[in-house]
This record gives sequence, structure tokens and C-alpha cells, in this order.
Amino acid sequence: MNYFQQAKDLVIKGVEEKAQYIPLTKHPLRDELSKLGGQITLGKSQYILLGGQSGSGKSAILDSQFVLNTYFWWKRHKEEANFSLYYVYRSMERPVKYKILKWMAYLMYVEHGILTDTNILAGKPNRRRNITQMEIRLIEEYEKFFEEFFSYCEMLNGSENPTGIRNSAYKVAFEKGKYISTKDDGVYINNVKASSWHNKSSGHHREKLYADININGESYRHYEWTKNYIPTNPKEIVFHITDHCGKITAERGMNDKATLDKHSEYMGEMRDVFGWTIIDVQQLNRGLTDVYRKMNTELDIGAEDFAGTSDILQN
Repeated sequence: MNYFQQAKDLVIKGVEEKAQYIPLTKHPLRDELSKLGGQITLGKSQYILLGGQSGSGKSAILDSQFVLNTYFWWKRHKEEANFSLYYVYRSMERPVKYKILKWMAYLMYVEHGILTDTNILAGKPNRRRNITQMEIRLIEEYEKFFEEFFSYCEMLNGSENPTGIRNSAYKVAFEKGKYISTKDDGVYINNVKASSWHNKSSGHHREKLYADININGESYRHYEWTKNYIPTNPKEIVFHITDHCGKITAERGMNDKATLDKHSEYMGEMRDVFGWTIIDVQQLNRGLTDVYRKMNTELDIGAEDFAGTSDILQN
């Protein structure tokens, strides 16, 4: 692979203003930037970490700012934006059916000013009021919206260990492109052997092993010890979302820190090799609310505030 040419292409896209990015908007139906949108934009190969204490609204910010608002923005601008979106959303804290109820409540509020919640929509005993006929009618109308939305979003229920999360991500990546890696005996595409080495290397002046492979009608020279990913649609931004990391189950023989570090390692590969944008939600330690700290120190969040490990923060 010509890595210099890949770097040069990034510069050319920037100069020609063809870089693919999505702004974070204040409202799903308008283009005004949110406070967060004034600082960052979303594109390929990013790693975003949302940290907060229990009940602080981490998932609400995730779903509004990074999922629904971005999707609505893209729907309005997809012709001139000239790229597509795809979300891999692992909801490990709540079942997907309740996530959808939360999203419907959000849409009812921003579109119609109706203040409702999942307890009301689901008819829970502790609901503040009964569901209205207007809300029932809107739920029927939202069926078409969610049918279309889920053609761009794969929702996954329940907790999983880091290897399971990686394997499901690989499955999507393999469907959307070619993952090129190497082993001692040659080059593999999507973990299936594609070619043996074309040369032999020995002696003091070792020549790097390589194989010439054909992908999508083009020939590539791939060297040993390298990884690359060629998407079928290079104009697609893929988001991988984990909500939240505290629900990741332990790998066999690993403690909580090692498990989260392994997740961070796998997601780092998805960002750097596959070009996906990773969004992880992680809980903060309760020590952030310590009264002494509030009175005598700055409350800026540091690596030590993230529960379990700071490796995800480093990524």
C-alpha cells in the first residue's frame, strides 16, 4: 500500500473541501450548531469518549447529539454531502425496545413539544400520567421512520465481552469491505488466505515478504506485518457505539481493568485500520463528587476519574 499517497489524498480533500464530516447540531430539525458542535465535528477515524456519573445523561447526549441529530442532518444534506452513514450501536445498559421508546419521546418533544417519557409510553405503574391519543397516533407514524433508520443502523442487545464486540464489528466490516492482514504463510483477506508470499527472504540483508493481490479490480502489493482495510464504499462513515463500557463482561482470566483495556485495544484497531469512528460511553468514579475536591481543586476531568481504566481515555 502507498501510505504516502493515502496521506496526500487527505490533504487534497481538505484543500478541495471534500473532506467528509458531520456537524453536531443543537436541534435535529435545524442546522444551528450545538455548544459541543462549536468545538468538534464528526468524521472518519475518530475515538470519542463520553464520561459522566450515573444518571448524568450520558446516553441522552449520545443518542441526541451523536445519533439522531447527525442522522437528521445527513438526511437533509445527503445530496451535497455525497457520503452515507452507518451505525453499529451496542446497547448494553437497556434493551433496544426501551431505547426506541426513549428516541420516540425525544422526537415527540422536538417535533411537537410533547413532554413524555418511557414510563408513560410503556404504561408503567409509576407513570406520571396516561398515554394520550396524540402520542399513540405519533407512535404509529414513527414506524416508517424507524424502518428507514434501521436500514442505516444495526442495533445489538445486551452485554458482551471485548472479543464478542470485536467479532460482531468484524462481521459488519467484512460485509462492507476487505480487511487485509498477514500470517506466516501469506496474506489473508477477511481472515481467509488469499495468497502465499511471492518472494523468499533470508540472509543478513532481509527482504520484506510481499504478495500482489487483486481487490475490486485493482492490484495491491501487501507486505508482511501490515494491516489495511479497503471499504467497498469509501464514502461511508461508520460509527461504532458502546453504551456503556461498564457493562462489558469480563474475558476469561481477566479482571475488569484488563477487560476494558482489551476493548480499548480492539476499538483502537477499528479506528486506525478500518477507519471507523468509535464512540464509547464510560462511567466516572464517584470521587468526582467529593466535597473537599469541589471546594479546594479544579473539577476538570482527568484520567483517574474514569472507572475501571484510563486506557480508553488515552485512545
